[in-house]
Amino acid sequence: MKKSPLVVGLCGPSGSGKSTQSDALAEELGGTAGLSATVLHADHYFHHPGPPPPYKERGDMEGPETVDWDRLAKDIDACTEKASQGEERTTAVVIVEGFLLLWCDEVVKRCGVLVFLRAGKEECLARRLGRNPERSQEERKDLAAYFERCVWPAYTRYIEPVANRLAAEEERKDLAAYFERCVWPAYTRYIEPVANRLAAEEERKDLAA
Repeated sequence: MKKSPLVVGLCGPSGSGKSTQSDALAEELGGTAGLSATVLHADHYFHHPGPPPPYKERGDMEGPETVDWDRLAKDIDACTEKASQGEERTTAVVIVEGFLLLWCDEVVKRCGVLVFLRAGKEECLARRLGRNPERSQEERKDLAAYFERCVWPAYTRYIEPVANRLAAEEERKDLAAYFERCVWPAYTRYIEPVANRLAAEEERKDLAA
C-alpha cells in the first residue's frame, strides 16, 4: 500500500508568483526527484461561470465567497485517496495554490506543508500588469484601479492577518523548542548546581549561627 501524498499549500498575495512557483515545483519534483505531482489552482474553482467581466465593469470578485472551497477540498481528498489505495501512476505530491488559501480551514488542515510567498503591493501589481503585455493602456489602468480597489484590500483583510498569526505561532513553537533543547539544559547543567550549593552553604551558616 502506498502512502498518502504530501499536500503542499502555496499561498500569498495576488501576483506573488504562486502559479509560477507551483508549476516549477511540480516540474522539479518530476524531473530531479522522480516524483509525480498534481497542481490544483484555486483560480479554477470560482463559482462565477465563464470569463469574468472586464476590470472596468467588474465588481469585487476577490472575496473567499467567490471560491468553491468544498469542491477544491474534495479534489484534494480524491488525489490522496487514490494514492492511499495504491493505484498505479498516482501522485506523490499534491500542490494546492491560491490567493485566498489560508482563509479556508478545511483546505489548510489538509496541507502537510504551508508555504507563504511574501511580496509588496507595488511588486505584485507590477507582476499582474506584466502577465499580459498586449493589454491596452486603458486596460492596464482599469486593472491597476481594480487591484487598488479590490485585490489588495482582500489580501490585507482576509489573508495577511492569518499569515501573521501562523508565523507568530511558528515562532513561538521554535522558541519553545529552543528553550527545551538549549535554555533549560544550560540552566540545569551550569546554574542549578551552583544555586543549590550556595543555598546549602547559606543554610549551614544559618545553623551554625
